[in-house]
Amino acid sequence: MADTQPKQNPSDNNEPNTEKQLFFDSKLFRWITLILYLGGVSGMGMVLSFYYLFFFDSTMPEIYLRFPVTIDTNQPTN
Repeated sequence: MADTQPKQNPSDNNEPNTEKQLFFDSKLFRWITLILYLGGVSGMGMVLSFYYLFFFDSTMPEIYLRFPVTIDTNQPTN
């Protein structure tokens, strides 16, 4: 005959495991996760802004010296 009783998981009766599950489902864990996430995003934004302030070269290349183009407005248009 087949066994009709459901098999129990050995971790179901473990007290510290249920405490861990309760902590990970708690509102405190959600707040900690949210603060860490926002801190990480803001921290990377600060790193990016420091890069642009101190290391990024914002000068435009002088491409018009390599390819001289004149716009003559006195020529008639077709």
